[in-house]
Amino acid sequence: MRGFYSLFCIFPSANDIKHNQDNFTIIDCCLNDSNKKTIVDEIIQESSSKNISRFISTHPDQDHLAGLEYLNSRNPILNFYCVKNEATKPEETIDFNKYCELRDSDKAFNISKGCKRKWMNEDDTTRKHSGISILWPDWAKVPFQV
Repeated sequence: MRGFYSLFCIFPSANDIKHNQDNFTIIDCCLNDSNKKTIVDEIIQESSSKNISRFISTHPDQDHLAGLEYLNSRNPILNFYCVKNEATKPEETIDFNKYCELRDSDKAFNISKGCKRKWMNEDDTTRKHSGISILWPDWAKVPFQV
């Protein structure tokens, strides 16, 4: 069993974080037809005993979204963390469309440097946090100002 693996990589794989708590995190998605069933089966197995799960999207490029629709169809994404954006693509894919659907839904939580979220990086009386700290984007930096 892997301690950490990513769905975003130069080679197709999966990123999940095992927090040794009842939290489960997936970061990005880069699945293809040859690996998607195996990886999603493993994600389903690894996350089945967790009460909290989240998907963190670092950015909406296809190499970070490939297989997102398949992943969501097999293991519905209930908490979708992404940088606030209104990204569009000249050629939309099924995975980009799923990204937009999740980004624009009530499942979305916009992340930025230093953001706080219960159970991501804040405890409560119910459970401990996952230890995830968001370091980017830093909206105070000039290129990210609106």
